[in-house]
Amino acid sequence: MENKISIKIDVAIFCVLAVALIIVFFSLPRLGLYVDDSGRKYIQMKAFYLNGYKDYDIHYPGKAMGFGVAALNPQYFTQKNGKIFVNYYLPFTFLSSLFYPLFGDRAINFLPLLAFFLSAIIFSGILHLIGAARRVYYLLLFGFICASPLYVYSITFWEHVPLIFLTTASLYFLTKFFILRANSSNLSLASVFLALGVFLRPESVILLGAFYISIFLYLHSNNQIKKIIPVTACLALVLLCYCLFNHYFYGYVLLPGKLPWIFPFKKYFIYAGVAGAITLLASSIYKSLKDERAREFIILLVLAVFFFYLGASRQTSFIRIFFCLFPSLAIILFDLRANVKNVASLKLDAKAALFLYAALFLLGILPCLGHNPNVNVRFLLPLVPIIFVFLCLNKSFMEKTKGAILLVSLLLIVGFIFNLNFLKNEILKYEFYNAARISFIKENTKTNDVIIFLNLSPLSAAGPLFSERTYVLCDRKWEIGKVLGKLKKAGVTRFYLWGMAQISKDYFLKERKGYQVVDTRVFSSKYVKLKQYLFEIKEVK
Repeated sequence: MENKISIKIDVAIFCVLAVALIIVFFSLPRLGLYVDDSGRKYIQMKAFYLNGYKDYDIHYPGKAMGFGVAALNPQYFTQKNGKIFVNYYLPFTFLSSLFYPLFGDRAINFLPLLAFFLSAIIFSGILHLIGAARRVYYLLLFGFICASPLYVYSITFWEHVPLIFLTTASLYFLTKFFILRANSSNLSLASVFLALGVFLRPESVILLGAFYISIFLYLHSNNQIKKIIPVTACLALVLLCYCLFNHYFYGYVLLPGKLPWIFPFKKYFIYAGVAGAITLLASSIYKSLKDERAREFIILLVLAVFFFYLGASRQTSFIRIFFCLFPSLAIILFDLRANVKNVASLKLDAKAALFLYAALFLLGILPCLGHNPNVNVRFLLPLVPIIFVFLCLNKSFMEKTKGAILLVSLLLIVGFIFNLNFLKNEILKYEFYNAARISFIKENTKTNDVIIFLNLSPLSAAGPLFSERTYVLCDRKWEIGKVLGKLKKAGVTRFYLWGMAQISKDYFLKERKGYQVVDTRVFSSKYVKLKQYLFEIKEVK
């Protein structure tokens, strides 16, 4: 009877969640793109649709005027065999484009929201597998849905939440391996789902490395090392397909060489090598010592190195922001000493394996993060499902420790508040702002008009109008003469200049005779207090 009630409540929860996500889907601004990165992905998605899914050439209108990839920025665009492409992974934008005929511009939010919904269902299945107590089950399910940054990023045109779907699916089969049947099929399925993430995000390579090391040590600890063979085979097969895919579409084997968000893997492997050497050294010393005090010193030394690494990293703001959005990460510290001890002695249980999985990914991703922590904190999102499963597996803490439920509840409430604030003051603010900017450009210019941008960010953010207007990037002063020369040769006597300040027109037309500004239109928004200007410029004789 209790199970039936539980199933009915589950169905009710997910029905409410589905309705809520549908309302969100149709309430979001049609062209609400959080950052310029999403604008370039939109261009790629629209290219698939406009080409009938046979090609992804963006059909840059400026080619007819003699402009090439240099007028768009070669870092983000590539010209090959007379065609111009956007330098982003194809699977996510291709899948999103399949829904464009059905939802139009709203297709940008469909896959992330769907991935979030499916991830929540799979996470519910994981909790059932573990046999979580009733209050723990609903507490963690609430945390996953409402008190983690996953729902915040599910309304952005990014691949991160679809990656979370694959990570959560992988964790489902990994939990099944730990709890129900320790057979190779569950472990292989966990490997395949996680490995598929490399087609979406490059940080999946780091996630895969953390997973493989953790599973290898777990199997070694439990005398099941032979089961690493099918795991290795599955990972190798997916990675082979990944390399062939990259070689066919980009001409590079491992990663598309010109991807703007490619990680500094050389530095990462140096970091990983040093960390691995320290870990192996600490483990060998720990096992050789018989004195318990000396062993405790090794544990404390490893912990000290761990925290020094976090504190010394120049990206500490990423950790601060992620802790605010997901304070439940702190729970991993409560059992830190015991888990480090298990890792050092190479005696891993399921909890220690997940702890190592999370820790290796966290330490591995930090050196690869760039600037702008508010935007790039998204790279840490795979930690969310891992930590939640770790919490649920830690029954001795969650169900038997006095005050544990209260502590986790408080952390989730803090996370809920911070995420709401982040959603309102960061994500939604810029999505509505960019939607208003696109609408402003559309209303104040006509189809096929030339718009010159002095920097890439506003050009990319205006991506939804890319196929209707002719965008030209002119971010270097010496290029101004070339741009004006090509426009004159193409017979363009009137064009627009998008500037971040009034002096933009003076900077652009300085010492350029024969041009004058005939109209200035000011874009302002209640969402971001920053005026921008659209100058209409004509050639005069």
